Amino acid sequence: RALLLIFLMVTSPLAFASWLVPKFAQDGWHKWWDTLLRLAVFAPLLMILLWVTLMVANAFKGKAVGTLGKLSDPGTPAEFSLGIDALFGYLVILGMLFLSIKIASKFSGTIAGFAVAGSALKLSAGVPLALGARVAGFAGRNIIGRRAAMSEKETEKDIGKYRTLLAKVRPSDTRRKGILTEKLDELEKSKKSAGGLANRQFRLGGTALGGAVFQGLGVPGGVVGGKVAGFTDRAKRIAGDAAKRAVEVTTLSEAQKTLIKNQAEGQARAQHFQERQSKEEAARTKQREKEAAEEKARTKSDEHNAAETARKELQQTIKQLEDAGVQGTPDNHPMRRQYAEAQIDLAGRDADIERLKTELQAIERETVTQTKSWQDAVEALKEHNSMEKRVVNRAGEEALTQATANLQEAAKTIATNIASRRGTRMVPLGTDPDNSYISNLAREMVTPRIKNAALRERIKTEAEMRKDDPSLAEGAAPSSPSGPSPNTSGGATSGQRQ
Repeated sequence: RALLLIFLMVTSPLAFASWLVPKFAQDGWHKWWDTLLRLAVFAPLLMILLWVTLMVANAFKGKAVGTLGKLSDPGTPAEFSLGIDALFGYLVILGMLFLSIKIASKFSGTIAGFAVAGSALKLSAGVPLALGARVAGFAGRNIIGRRAAMSEKETEKDIGKYRTLLAKVRPSDTRRKGILTEKLDELEKSKKSAGGLANRQFRLGGTALGGAVFQGLGVPGGVVGGKVAGFTDRAKRIAGDAAKRAVEVTTLSEAQKTLIKNQAEGQARAQHFQERQSKEEAARTKQREKEAAEEKARTKSDEHNAAETARKELQQTIKQLEDAGVQGTPDNHPMRRQYAEAQIDLAGRDADIERLKTELQAIERETVTQTKSWQDAVEALKEHNSMEKRVVNRAGEEALTQATANLQEAAKTIATNIASRRGTRMVPLGTDPDNSYISNLAREMVTPRIKNAALRERIKTEAEMRKDDPSLAEGAAPSSPSGPSPNTSGGATSGQRQ
C-alpha cells in the first residue's frame, strides 16, 4: 500500500492531465482516482475489523481461568478448568481474525497494482535469499563436501590398513581381534558419514521448508536453481571426463605401436649386425693367432727333430770309435782327437735339445691357449647368432613398453591438469592442483581407461584382419564336401563330444 501510494503521488500530474483529455480519462484519471480511494479505504477497513475483533476478545477475557490444554483433564478443579464457553469464545475470535484478513485481502484484490506491488516486495526479499542460498550451497559443496570426500578417502586407506592387520591376527588372539573389528566398524561408520556429507547438495531450495519459503515468496525456479550433483558425483564426472580426454590424446593405435616396434627392432638388428661383424673379426683374428702358434710349434718341432737326428748320428760315431778301440790309442792319435770332438758336439747337441724341448713345450701351451680362445670366439659367435631373434623381439617389446609407460605418465599429467582446471576454476580454495581430490581421482582413472582403450584397439584391429582374411575368423572350419557326414546319425561327433 505504501509503495502504491508513492507511485500514485509521483504519477498524479499525468492523472490530472489525462482528466483534461476525454479520450484518456477512462484509462488514466478514473483508474488513478479509483485506486487512490481504495488504497485510502483499505487501511481504515482493516484496522476497524481488527479493532472489532480485539473488542470481542477483551469481552471474553476473564470469563474463565486455566489453559486450553486442561480442557480434557478430568483431574483439574472446576474453578481452574477452561469451560466450553471460553472455548467457544476462542473459536469466535479466531474466526473474526480470519474474516478480517480475508475481507481485507479480497478488497485489496480490487486495487489495481496491489498484487504486482506485493509480488515485487516478496521478490525483492526472495531473489537475494535464493541467490545467497545458491552461493552458500556452492561454497558448502566445494568446502565442506571437498573436505568430507578427502576424509572419506583417508578413511578408506585406514580401513585397508586395519583389514590387513585383522587378517594377520592369530585365531587365539581374540582380544586383539575384537579391538580391530571394533575399529573397523568405527571407520566404516565414519566413511559412511563422510560419504553422505561429501555427496550432499547443500541446496536450500531442495529442502521441503526452503522450497515452501521460495514458493511463497514467488521466486522463479530458475533463480532458486534445480537439482545439482554433490561434490563426490561432480568429482567423479570431472575426473572421468578428464581421464577420457587424456587417454584419447595419448593412446597409441595399432599402426603406431607397430611402427615403434619396427623401429626399435631395426635399430636392435643393426646393432646386432655390428656386434656380429665384430665377433666374426675377433674369431678370425683368434684363428690366425692359433694358426701362427701352430706353425711356430711345427717349426720348433722340426728343429727339435733335426737336433735329435744329429745327436743320434754323433752317438753312432762315438760308438763306432769306441768299437774301433779309440780308448787304447795315444792322446795325439787322430782317432782320439775325433772322439774328443764328437764328445764335445754331443754335449752341445744335448743342450740344444733341452732348450728346444723347453721352447716347444711353451709354444705348445701357447697353441692350446690360442686354440681355446678361438673356440670361445666361435662359440660366442654362434650364441650371438642364435640370440638375434630373441634380442630383436625383446628390443621391440621394451620400446613398446617404454612408450606406453611414457604416454601413461603423460596421460596422468594431462588428466591432472584438466581435472584441476575444471575442478577449481571457480574457487581454487588454495588447493594444490597435483594433490587435489579431483586430480588424484583423475590419475587413478587413467590406467584402467588406457587398458580398455588398448583392448578396444586390439579388438578393432583383429576384426579388420578377419574381415580381410576370413580364414582368421575364430571357429572357422574348412568346408566339407556335399552330402551327409557319416557321424551325423549318431548325434555329436567324437570331436564335438570331446
